[in-house]
Formats: sequence, C-alpha cells, structure tokens
Amino acid sequence: MVHTILSFKYFSNFTGIFFKTLCQRLTILLRDQCESIDTNTDWLLQTANCGEDIQSSGTFRKAVNLRINNTITPLIAELIACLDRNGNLELALYNEEEPECLFNLWHDIFRDERLLVLQYKDTISPNTLQPRRRVPVLSDGAGGQYFECSFPFSFFIKDFVLDLWKQFIIRKPDTSISLWGQFESIFNQTTLGQLVNLNLMSDEKGYDSILHYLMDFIHMHTHASTQDQYNVYESVILLRIELFSDHQASEEEEQSEITPNRTLTIPKIHCAYEESKQLLDLLQQAFILEKDLERKLFRIIKEMNENKDSRLSCLELILLEEIIASCHHTRERTACKEQAEKYVTEIRQWQSVVERGLSFNRPDYPGYNTTVNSIRAKWNRILAVQLFVSNCTLAVQHSCTESSTNRLFMILTETPDFTSVQTIKDTLDILSDCLSRLPGGQRGLMKLKQKFRECATRFFISLLTSLTFKSLPSSQPNAELIELLMEFVILDKGNMEELERNEKSSINLFKKNGLNPSLSFKTFLLQLMIKHRRDVFEDILSHYLSHSLLDLENIQAKQELYMIIIHSIEDSRHQFFKQQSIEEQIFLIDFTLRNDSPRIYGLANHSYIQYATLEMIATLRYICIHISHWIIECFKLKTLLDSQLPGYIVAERRRLIFNFKNICLMHGNENLHVFLLKNIYHQLGSDTLHLITNNRDCSWIIPENVIERMMESQYQSPDYFMIYGDNYAKLKYSAEQANVSQSKDSLLQYFDAGENNAQEIQTNIEYFLYSIFQIKTESLRRRNNTDESEGFIALRDLFNTNLSTIQVELLQIGIQMLSDTRIGSLHFSSNSNNNQISLSRVIYHMAIMLSSNVYPKLFSPISLLYENPHLLTNTLFPTMMDDHLLTVKQAMLGKEGTGQWYTCVNGHAYFVGECGQPRQAQTCPDCGLWVGQDHRVRQAGTKLNTTADSTKHGYVLGRVDQRQKIPSSERSLSPASVSLIRALMDISFIWSSCSKHPTDSSHVLRSLVRGGLDDPRDLTNFFYLHLERDVLDITQLTGKNFEETTFLLHLIIRSLMDRAGEPCLIHTELSTRELREQWEKEFDMKFIQPILTSLNTDVQKQMEQVLSEKRIANNPLLRIVYERDQSEPNNPLPHLWRYRTIVSLEHFSQSFSTADLNTKNKCPLVDKFLKEENKLFVTRYLPDIVQLQRRVGDKFLHRLDRREAANTSIKDFLDRMKTENKQESEELAKLVESLATAWSIIGEDVKKNGRLKMEEALEQQEITPATSLAYLLPSSTGDGVLITSLTDYLVLIHNSFVHVYRDRVKGSRSDKIPLRELNMSYVIEYEEHLQPLLLSHAHYSLALGQGSQVTYDFEGVEQQLMEQFIQNKPLILAEHLRFEYIREAYNLGVFEQVRHKVQQTELKENLWRLIREELDSLEAVSDVLLVLDVVIGFLSSAGGDPEQKLSTYLYDVLKYSHASHGAGPLQSRRAEGNVSLKHILSFWRFLSIEKASKLSIIGQIPFSSLRDEFREVVSKEEKEQIQSSCDHFPVDKILVFLHDFILFFVRERDAEESNYGMRESIQEYDPDWKLLELFHHFPEGIKLSQCASAWAVLAQQEHIISNQLNNSV
Repeated sequence: MVHTILSFKYFSNFTGIFFKTLCQRLTILLRDQCESIDTNTDWLLQTANCGEDIQSSGTFRKAVNLRINNTITPLIAELIACLDRNGNLELALYNEEEPECLFNLWHDIFRDERLLVLQYKDTISPNTLQPRRRVPVLSDGAGGQYFECSFPFSFFIKDFVLDLWKQFIIRKPDTSISLWGQFESIFNQTTLGQLVNLNLMSDEKGYDSILHYLMDFIHMHTHASTQDQYNVYESVILLRIELFSDHQASEEEEQSEITPNRTLTIPKIHCAYEESKQLLDLLQQAFILEKDLERKLFRIIKEMNENKDSRLSCLELILLEEIIASCHHTRERTACKEQAEKYVTEIRQWQSVVERGLSFNRPDYPGYNTTVNSIRAKWNRILAVQLFVSNCTLAVQHSCTESSTNRLFMILTETPDFTSVQTIKDTLDILSDCLSRLPGGQRGLMKLKQKFRECATRFFISLLTSLTFKSLPSSQPNAELIELLMEFVILDKGNMEELERNEKSSINLFKKNGLNPSLSFKTFLLQLMIKHRRDVFEDILSHYLSHSLLDLENIQAKQELYMIIIHSIEDSRHQFFKQQSIEEQIFLIDFTLRNDSPRIYGLANHSYIQYATLEMIATLRYICIHISHWIIECFKLKTLLDSQLPGYIVAERRRLIFNFKNICLMHGNENLHVFLLKNIYHQLGSDTLHLITNNRDCSWIIPENVIERMMESQYQSPDYFMIYGDNYAKLKYSAEQANVSQSKDSLLQYFDAGENNAQEIQTNIEYFLYSIFQIKTESLRRRNNTDESEGFIALRDLFNTNLSTIQVELLQIGIQMLSDTRIGSLHFSSNSNNNQISLSRVIYHMAIMLSSNVYPKLFSPISLLYENPHLLTNTLFPTMMDDHLLTVKQAMLGKEGTGQWYTCVNGHAYFVGECGQPRQAQTCPDCGLWVGQDHRVRQAGTKLNTTADSTKHGYVLGRVDQRQKIPSSERSLSPASVSLIRALMDISFIWSSCSKHPTDSSHVLRSLVRGGLDDPRDLTNFFYLHLERDVLDITQLTGKNFEETTFLLHLIIRSLMDRAGEPCLIHTELSTRELREQWEKEFDMKFIQPILTSLNTDVQKQMEQVLSEKRIANNPLLRIVYERDQSEPNNPLPHLWRYRTIVSLEHFSQSFSTADLNTKNKCPLVDKFLKEENKLFVTRYLPDIVQLQRRVGDKFLHRLDRREAANTSIKDFLDRMKTENKQESEELAKLVESLATAWSIIGEDVKKNGRLKMEEALEQQEITPATSLAYLLPSSTGDGVLITSLTDYLVLIHNSFVHVYRDRVKGSRSDKIPLRELNMSYVIEYEEHLQPLLLSHAHYSLALGQGSQVTYDFEGVEQQLMEQFIQNKPLILAEHLRFEYIREAYNLGVFEQVRHKVQQTELKENLWRLIREELDSLEAVSDVLLVLDVVIGFLSSAGGDPEQKLSTYLYDVLKYSHASHGAGPLQSRRAEGNVSLKHILSFWRFLSIEKASKLSIIGQIPFSSLRDEFREVVSKEEKEQIQSSCDHFPVDKILVFLHDFILFFVRERDAEESNYGMRESIQEYDPDWKLLELFHHFPEGIKLSQCASAWAVLAQQEHIISNQLNNSV
C-alpha cells in the first residue's frame, strides 16, 4: 500500500534511497501508533465481520484498502509536511549543478531517526485527539515570509544549534579559551556535526556550500525582502567571522602550533549572529524607514571591503553616518508645510534608530568614542533644526521662519555643541533676526509676532531640555552659559536707565531675542540651572544680589525677581522631598529648624536681601506647607493614635509642630504665621480655619496684632448664596433686620403682589428661604442656639400669614427650618461641624429647587427621585457601571470565532476556546476553584448567555467603604463629572428620603438601592455618607478645598434653576445603556463642563462678592488669607510670603480634570498619562528588574534547587557575593533595590490587575533583605511569580502608552525590542524633564491674591509628551523569563530525548558500589550531580556516541579543566575510567538516590524541588508502620522505584492532589509494577503529601539494614 501511494507522479524523480528511508520512517510511525493507542490487532477479521464497512465500500477488498489508506495517508502527509518545510523536499533530488555533498547530507539526516525525530504523538490534533486530516507545510522565514531553503534541513539545523548554544551558555564557558572555538568543538562532537563535516569534507566545494546555510539562516532570522538587504546582512555576519578568524589566528600562532582554521562553518555563523544581533536588529529597523538605504550601504561596504578599510569593522558607525546624510537639511525639505511636516516626521522616526546605534559600546575599536561624539554632534544639529521646524516654522508659517531654518542649520554646522555659549548665542540671534523680519504695525500682525515669541520660547525650552541639559555630566554647561541664561531672569547695570524710564522694559529685554518673558519661562530657567549647575547658579545670583540690585529702585521688578527665585527654589525642594521617605522628610525638616534658627530670626531684620535669605525663605515656605498638613491632621483626629501612620511618625510630627511653634513665637516673624494661615485656608476653607485658630492648642498660629483686631470684629461665614447677586443680598439684609427688630414689615415689600409679578415673588420667596437658612446655620456655626428667639418667631408668622398661599412644600420647608433647624428628618445643631453645615446649605439649596419645580426637563432622571421614584424602577442610573464583561465576551467570540463562556460555582466567568467544551481541568482565574473536567469528576460550570446584558438597574455603588478611592471615568464622563452627577443624585435621594412623605416613598427608594443598605430604616444616612464621599472625591480631583467644592455644587444648582423651562431634545427615560450614555453626555456638556472650565474664575468672583460684605471684609483673618492687606511698599519681605499654587503634576492633573470635553478629546495622551502616571513611573525600574533576573538567573541556572532558593535570603546571597566580587555585589544590591521600590509602589495594582494569578501568601509579600532568593528567580508558579507578574505588568503599561501614541499619530511606526535586550533608552523615562515641561506650559500671576490662579496649555503638553518622551520608544516584546532550577528542567521528556539520541544501558551495581566509596560526602555527590545535569542538557539536544567515555566528553567536548590532583569533575577515578555516555541516566539515578539517602540519614527531607504540599512529615505512628512494612519487600528496589515515582510523577501533580493515597497513586503511575503486590504491605493511610518523608523513613531503614549486614559479615 505504501508503494502504491508513493507511485504518484510527484515522487517519480526521487531515488530508491528516498523510498527506502521513507518506508522505514513509516514503519516506525506505524509501530509507534500501535504502542500509543489501543488498536485491535485482529483488525482484518474485524473489518470482515463489520457489515457496515463492506456495505459502504462495496467489497471486502475495498474496505481493507480504505482502512489502510485512512491509517497510512495521514502519516505520509505528516512526513511529507516535515520534509517539505521551506521547500526542503526539492533538495532530496539529485542536481548536477549543486554540490553532491548537499544531496548526501540530506539523505543522511533523513535516515538518522535519532537525529531527525518524528513521533506518532506529533501527528495528533490537540482538538480531535486523532491524526490530523490536513497537515500544513510550514515556513520558517522571519515574520512568516516564505522562502525556499538551499541547504538540507536548514530549519532543523538552526534549531539544533540554537538549543546547543543555549546549553553552552548555561555551562559557563571557560573565558580563558576562545568562546567560538569551544562552541565549534562541541558542535563537531555531536552526531549532526559529524554528519556535516563528513559530507562536506568529501567534496572540494563542500565548505563553500556553507554559504547556502548562511543564506537560509539570514532568511530565517531577518526580514531580507530584497537582495540588497540580504547582501548587507550577509556582509555583517561574514565580516564578524573574518574578524574572529584574524584575532584567533594571531592568538593561536603565538600560543600553539595548530594552524588557525579560517573556514566558514555553521557554528561560526551562529556565534557571529549572537554577537551581531543588535546591529542586525538596527539594520532591519533602518531598512523599514528608508528603502534605498540598503543599496547605499551595500555599495559602501563593498567598496570599503575592496580597499581593506579598517573602518568596516564598525558597521554601526557607517550606518549612522548614512542616516545623518539622509537627514541632512536642505531648503527644499521645508519649503512648504507638507514638506516640513514630512521632514519632522522623518527625523522623529529616525531618532530611535540613531539613539540606539549611539548606545552601542565598542571599546575594541580604536577611536570609537571620538567618532561617536562626532556623529552625536551632527545628529544634535539635525534635532535642533527639527525642533525649530516643528515649534516655529509649522506654527507661524511665514517665509522668514523658512529661511531661518536653513540659516540655523548652516550656523550649527560650525558650532554644534549645545553646551557652549556660542551655539546658544547663535541660536538666539537667529530667533531675534526672524522676529525682526516679521511684519508689524497692525493689530493682526502684532499677534503674529506674539505668536512667534511663544513658539520661539517653546523651541528654546525644548532645545535646553533635549540637548543642552540632557548631555552627560562631563559635558554639562559651563559657568559662562549659566551667566548667559541668567540674563533672561535678572537685569544688569546696563539696563537700569532703560528700566527707570519704562517699568515694562523687562519685556523689551526679551524682544531682542524673540522670546516671551513669561514668569513660567523665567522659573523654568531657574529650576533648570538649580537642578544641573546649582553651584554656579548660586555664585552668580549671590554676586548679583549683593552688588547690582542695591541700586535698583523699581520695587515691583525687584519683588518679582525675588519671588520667582523663591518659587524656583521652593519647587526644587518640592521635587527633592517627593523622592524621600517619610522618615527622611522629618529628619530634613528637623535639621533645618534646629540648625538654621539664627537665620530664621534674621529674616525679620534684613535691610537688604541676599541669596541666602531667599533660599531660607523658600525652605521655610516649604516647611510651612508640611507643618500645615500636620496641624490639620492633628486637628481632625480626636487623638493622634487614630492615625494610620506608625506611632513614632505621628509623635515626631507632633514634636516638630511644637518646635516650629516655639520658633514662630521666639523670633517674632509674622510672615511665618501668615503663610501658615494661608496654607491652612487653601486646604480647608475659612470656616474650618476659624475653628482651628479658635482652638486653644492652635491659637499660636495667629500673629499677636491680628488677635487684637479679631477681638474687635465677629467672624462671619462666607455666604455662597451670594451667587444670586444684589437682589439676594438686599433681601437677606432685610431678613436680618426683621430678625433683630422682631418685625416683618421690612420684608413685606418683597411679597406684595401689587409691587411684584408672580415670577418675582416666586424668586423672592426662594431668596428668603436661602437667607433664613444662612442666618440659622450661621448661628449654629457660632455655637449660638437661637432657634426660639422672638425674631425667628416673627419670621414664622410671616410664613403663616403673608406667605400661606405659596407652594405647600416650600411653606413646610420654611416653617420647619424656622422651628427646629431641620431639613426633613435631617437635623443640624450646634454640635454639627463646619463641613456638615456647608453640606446642609447645598442640600437646602437643592431642596428649594426640587420643591419649587424650577429646573430643566433634562434634569428629570434625577428630579424623579423626589417627585415619583416609583417611575425609576427599570432605570439605569447615571454614572453607574456598565456590564463590561459583555464587551469582553463579544470581543473574545469575535476573536476566537468559536468557543463558549461558562461560570464557576461562585459565578466567575471563564472562556473555553475552540470546541467550547470544558473537557480539561483548570482552576478558576478568580477564586481558584476547579472548573472543567478530566478523568476525575470536576465542576463543569454553567453556560453563560453571551448576548445578554447584565448591567444592573438602580443605585449599585454599595456601601461607602466599598467604593473606589478615586472614581474612574464612566463612558464619556470624566472622574470629576462622575462625582458631581453622583453628588446631585445623592442629594435628591436624601431629600426624597427625609421629606414630606417618608412612608410613601421609603420602600420605593429602598428597592432602587442594589446592595450595601444594611439598615433599611437608615436611608437618609446611607445617602448622606455617599454625598460626603462624593464631595471628598471632588476636592481631590479638582484641588479645591471643601468649601470651594460646595460652592461648585451651588453653582451647578443655580445653573439648573436659571435654565428652567429649557426644552429637552433627547429621551430622559434611561431604560437602555445607549439612552443613559446619551443623557450623560448632554447633561455633562450643558451643566457640568461649563462650570468646571470656569471654576477658578468663578471662585475668584465669589471671593470678591464675599469680601463686598462689610462684616466679612473687616475680618482680619479673612483679609490675611485673601491677601487684602497691603504691606509697606519699600519692604519686600511680606511680598515674598504670598500664597501660590505650586506648579506640580498633582495640580496639573486637577486642572485637567476640570478642562472641557473638547480639550480632553484633543489630549488622549495627557488623559492616559494622568490616569496611569503612578504606573508609568515604575516602568523606569523595568530594565533593572530584567537585568536582575538575567544576572541572578545566569549565576544559578541549573545550579540551584527550589528548597535552597527558598531558604536563602537576599541578604545572605549578597553577602556571599561580596566575598567573591564586591563590585558585582553592590551592582546587584542596587538592582534589588529597584525591584523593591517598584513592588512597593505598584504591587497592589499587580495583585489586582496582573495577568498572572498570585497565591494569597505572595499578595502580602514585601521585598526586604530577609526575603527569599526565590522571589528573584522568575517562574509561573511559586515565589517567582511575583517578579514574573511584575515584569509582565510593567511591559503592558509601557506598550499601552506606545499604542496610544501610535493611534494619536496616524501612520507612525514603532519598532519592537525583545525584553532581554531592554535598557533605559527604550523605556518612557520622564522624571527629570516633567517639571520643566509643566512650567513651560503654565501661566500664572504674582499679583496680590492671584497666587492660586494657574492655568496650563494642555495641547502643548500633549505635543511635548509625544515628542520628548514617547515618540521614539519601541514596543517591548512580552516574554516570560523563566528560571530553571536544578533537575527541574530535566523531566521525563528530557530523559526520553537522551534515550532516543544516546542508547542507554544500566550501570552495573558492583561498579556503582566502588564509585560510591570514592564519593563519600554529600557535597561530593551534589557536585557530580551538577556536572551530570550539564551533560544531560547537551545530550538531549545534540546526542552523542554511547561508547564515548563520560570523562572524555567532559574534557574534549565540554572543555572541563583537567584536575592537577584528585579525580576531576567526576571526583572518582573509577567513574572516569568506566562510565560512558550510555550509562549517563543510570549514573544520574544512582547519584540522585544517593544524595536523597544521605539527606535522609542526617534527618532532612529529600526532593527539595517538590512543592511544600508534598513534603508533609509522617507522624511517629506512621513512621513505625512504614518501618514494620520493610520486612515484607526489598527496600533497596522499592527506594529506586519510589525515587522515579516522586521525581517524574508526584512533582508534576497539582497541590489539590496531595490528599490522594500514596498506594493508589502508585497503582495509577505504573499498574504493571512487578513489586506492586508486595507494596500492599505499605501503610494504606500514607498520603501523597507525605511521599518525601516516607521515602526518607525507608532510606533510613535501608541504612540500618545495610549496617547490620556489614556488621554481621
């Protein structure tokens, strides 16, 4: 039958050798099939008896032929598919044009079944568990590209040699001998190596045919899409081989008589590739960007090769030179907008290639660093031009900017060093010239000039951060350049006359350079100089302040200079403190207060200000910020023990507050008091500030002269109902007068129908209700209970008589408020705190709106909570979460095409792909319970309906403590919008639950709450707690204090009332997800975003309105915090203590949260950056974490078992390393510190959101010196999953940002980098440049009372984020680096590979006894086992001669050193003389058993690679039972069997199987074991979890028996 199938025309050209070998291979597969499955040997009789088969086939012969055909055809298909991979089958045909040696090699490899392994199990489909009906013919071309191989079985040889290389590197080659030579020697000893050498040596052109292998190798490893690309790749590898041969020749000719081998070989190709991998990757990336580069590069290589040019040995420099030449700027490249944009994109794409090439290190190449510096200078010039084009040319689009671009390039050709003064001056001259040539005179053209200044300033900032201050520390800017930059900040004597003539002349100083003189730009320059050249900066500034400024009479300019210097130093302190621990911060503050006390005293007595004074003020300002935080924390807590911080930290803070208090009181410096008050106010608001300062322990904060003035005036809480303007203010004044005079006459005019229309009366009633609530709650705030005063009685009478016709709801609200200070069932008293009173005013405001029905129809989904809550039963409430699983389910089905969703018994969802049937046992990814099924019974789960939407109706937030710390975005809503809408909804719930019909509505409201309502009777409190949480969320998101947040809610409520009656064009019945999202978008756009975007302006206006009230305006405390008191004009010190918002990432994030939706849509990268900055920050540690895994892994690979790793601490490991190599130990300690820092920051996120599930014990783990070394060794289970999961999570974070950038910039490319090759140049590192970036796009004022008004150019930040941090970063190829423990790598499958490639036989027991006598210690046995592990690894990959002595293999192939004394690596002369490779597995088993026995004898449990679940110790009774059972079976033979059982069966079991019986498990492992019947005497109660301990008991018993026999002899 086989011959019949092979008689097809396709096979007619093949020789008889092929047919013979194919038949042999088919026979082996058929035999393997019979052994692998239960086949009926009498299949012929079965076919004859099967009527159905004969009936369907027609005759018995046809039925038999069909049976044979169905059996053999799939196997032939598998063979042909294997042989024809990459067109390999064509090489089996004899071709006279090709060397005959290739034909012979093809058949030799095919014939060797131990070399080219194809087993029946490889033909089985994983889905059907049957032989595949269709077999794909694979291609190994890089990236899936097809190519036809030209060297026999090149794909197999490549994999073989790569696996051999891996084992070779694990073996730690001898560095004193050539690495290439060692590897080539090992390859030549393998079966494949011998076959290749034998065939190629028989042909005079044989070694030239290795070029065919090189061709295939290049196609399999690189994307060589053109012949020129292939030629370049080939040149790289051949050149590397030639360089090695030259080097080897010079060494070998000196040291040996052996003639150097310059022949091209397969091992050399692989060695050359490993050394050239980085360069080849760089070339591939470059060829993608420019197609013509490959042709140019090959031409250059060819010419240089012909001329024997030595520079050819450094191809990366040649490549970089060509890239620089291709990026050379010409006038035509930026002549128009399209060309300029194309040029900018081109440079950005090349940047990652160039930076990667410049990061190569070639110390062996003479003059390498000099050449690299020259190339870097040229590239910096190109980058500078690109920055000018992107910031100025494209933005302004005027002919003068286009000409300036070319001029800039020409000038920088002569002076490309951006750390030199001349280069910066030349750049500034071009900016000045460009500005002067812009047309001016008209308003529109003046705007063009202003726009250019802004663009030029942005360009200059980018230039300084990207080029000038980004250089290495050795080439930092010198003092002369710092002086030049200081001219932008300070004024010299030559400008003084001009300054006196025009107080705005500081702007004119910038005009000559074309820059914008903003405060943020000056502050940016100062911070840059402080960070990089603080020493020079301090000297220059000190000299200037001491001499030049004495004559300056312009006080405003002087104060401005002082303040920006202080702000810059303060910001640098802020950045420095952020990087310190809490303990370090406390130490630094304590050190300053103790040692700088005299300087603090002098701050109040300076006749002129020096730099040291400004530095001290900046430091104290920052200390005041910390002290204010601590005071607030202490005030909020009844006792300091309530703090979540450690007790000693709280005590230290308390002590520092006390020390600071003494300094303030002793030195009499009012500025410290004032600045402290301002900071407390901006965090808490005026009400809480007043409450704190009234506290006896905190009264010291107020200056003495202010205390006297406060006693003369009464504090009045700000009235945020003043947003209704003068009419409200007048009515409130009348209400106050009526309250005092006990007469309602002054109020009657507002409700007289003769003088007012119905709408005016309605409005006045609302104002009246607001005013009386403000009056009542103000009396509560002052702890003054006047509820039943005659005045309030008079006001109640007004309601009962004159206002009795108003709406019933409003009437009841007014009467109840005047009676007992209630809002429905909510009661507020003098015991209510300020925040509760502020919230009560918001609730009252909303209650009036709801009760009067004055709101737009769009608000009805929320207003119905009060009006008709029963209509909301099937409503999807705004801001509640969607069923995100539905999207995931649909996406998975769409991706997989097939499959099914299930749930475990706990309701967690999981997906089964392919057939959709859960026929394999796995654990649930959420709860860990078993799902699916195998031969044991498992829970199969319940099928899910993948089309059903399980989004919940109603209020689904649960309890307050179950909510997220900060709300996330929901659909199109930002976190701030989510919190604000939730606050409005919670207020409506509160008012509905405590208003006029509680019994009618409470059961309906309870039905709308989905979980979390523990006490149904406490509805009001439930929603009130949620409201408090909403307000706290808004404060964090917007950066406003509690009072300002309640003011924000007042503004929204007023906006709703102002737009009452406005038509609604969308559905307000939120019955579907789509309708809810539409409503949210509309409501957010109309009522939330307009107020958020103008929040700072509205707060400022409100402050002015508040201060317009005389009683508030005269309050000295409020005048201080609102900065309304003018200091002496000639005394600059008080001005230096003005409050200001620090430009920081936190404030930037808060500002962005209040930006309008359009801005956020334009800035997706900023949005993602702010949401995940805390995660992205940690990616800076990823290269260190990867390096740590590699270095520790390389040191211990196959040399460490799990038990030893678990019992060794990181400290012990580093201490041991310190004795071997102190420098390496210090480097590893730093890497461990990076891991510990990363885990401490992001560990919680990894546990919750990482793709790898962690055990519960790991979730509590911290990385400390006492942590187990196993945590540093990556694995998918056990302790190592921590570092694996962390690495995987950081890669995902990095790649997510790169993907957002690629989506943002359409058509952009991003290369990929393997995880193993990761370094700092590839990760998104922004820490040093983020603050300058924010400053350069911030706008703020130094005017009195304007310190908190900071705005940002968000689109500018978006652009800079892309350009500076992300655009050149590659995607990281996610790969799990897995550490292989000793013998863990060698499972039963590896042993089978060794048996298949090296025929094995048992080592004679009498020989083993003699060897064991020489291996008399546990250490000796362990050392020899390590050697055998290496040998087994090589033999499983490469095979070997069974008859070769093991010692010969070690010395000649693996290049182990000969021992000068002793017995070498095997530590036994008998082993060296008698053990061959055919004994390797038997020898390993003897040694492994011996080691386990020795461990057992000294009382330790063996088999350290087992899980802890299988190392349970047997009890005393169980031990006695095991010892007794030894009388019934041969213990020595039982030990051998159980050794294999434990290593090859138990070690692969899951922890859940540890409770299975040991005897039953052995019967499952080998039901045909000859001693199974005798083993029934073994105790039945011993579980699999006790197998290692039971083995130890048996080994101890065997030792006793052996000693007894020896003694008897």
